[in-house]
Amino acid sequence: DPRMRRRAIEAMGSVGDRAGLLELFDQLQDDDAKRDVMQGLGIAGGVDELAKIASSNASPTVRAEAIKAIGITGGKRGSGQVVGWYASGDDLIKRAVIESLVRLTMGAAPPLLESLRGVAPALRLRVADTLSPAGGELGVELHFERLDPGRTRG
Repeated sequence: DPRMRRRAIEAMGSVGDRAGLLELFDQLQDDDAKRDVMQGLGIAGGVDELAKIASSNASPTVRAEAIKAIGITGGKRGSGQVVGWYASGDDLIKRAVIESLVRLTMGAAPPLLESLRGVAPALRLRVADTLSPAGGELGVELHFERLDPGRTRG
């Protein structure tokens, strides 16, 4: 039962069982089940494990889901991991990067634009377009980023 599987995986993630989740990931063949495990790794804060999956897996779908799951982990460290994959040229991966960055910024709103300074202006603008309606200080900063790429209010 997929719902029971998800609940069990979420429980493993909640207690931080990254090793168990990685072992389970390696045993699974089904991409949906692997996605559930990657989300569990996100809950467990497994940025490094998810980055390894995103960098080494042959399946573009699995790689994209790993990138999205990094967004679940929260924190600036995760945003630093995902921005590099935007340059892959693959639309599926680009969408996953943007979704992950959106998730990473919804909580405490880390200094996202600073973490994106060295990357392509196209990525900064797409993130700004996606997040500027969020409101608050982050929304205002991203609105200014859309108007004047690469420069924020000082």
